[in-house]
Amino acid sequence: MMKSNSTALLFALCAILFPILSNAEVSKAPPASSFQISSGQMQFDALGRPSALKIHGVGTGVSGEIKATGNLMKGKFLFKPETLDTGLKLRNEHMKKKYLETDKFPDAVLVLDELTIPKSATDTVQTAENVPFKGHLTLHGVEKPVQGTALINFSKSKFDGDASFSVKTSDFQINTPSFAGVTMGEDVQVKVSFTSSVAGAKL
Repeated sequence: MMKSNSTALLFALCAILFPILSNAEVSKAPPASSFQISSGQMQFDALGRPSALKIHGVGTGVSGEIKATGNLMKGKFLFKPETLDTGLKLRNEHMKKKYLETDKFPDAVLVLDELTIPKSATDTVQTAENVPFKGHLTLHGVEKPVQGTALINFSKSKFDGDASFSVKTSDFQINTPSFAGVTMGEDVQVKVSFTSSVAGAKL
């Protein structure tokens, strides 16, 4: 009878403690949030030769989504190269039709594979600068890994900032752009800026 009572007591303790322990394990998992990108733009800068002329372009209509699990951020940015504007109409047409071939490749996609926010900056509304990230870019039908730094501002309901990185046009099978006697260098600095918020959040 004593053994039977001990067994019953053991089962009773397990029934009480198991849900508590299970909930404790669940509570350790960092909460996940999904941020929908509501607006943004893509900018690029390159140097022309032989005049060292700086070529600057801006495009709009960045869209996508960012997912946050604790301090880890992942996401996807979609962009239409057709929206790029360098300030000269003929150069724009030349760049899009001959080099970026936007009729064949209308979309560019930046996937954010890994960005970790410093733990000291996650309690309230915060800004974090020079945060390293890794990802990959699909441009002109070619996918290549990229890495750079990000500046981010975030809270529980909002996440915005920019991601900066460099690419080589030749890596994406883009012929060296040349217009009006000026040849653009292969090295291009890219910045993707964005604003996003949690779906349904009141900002």
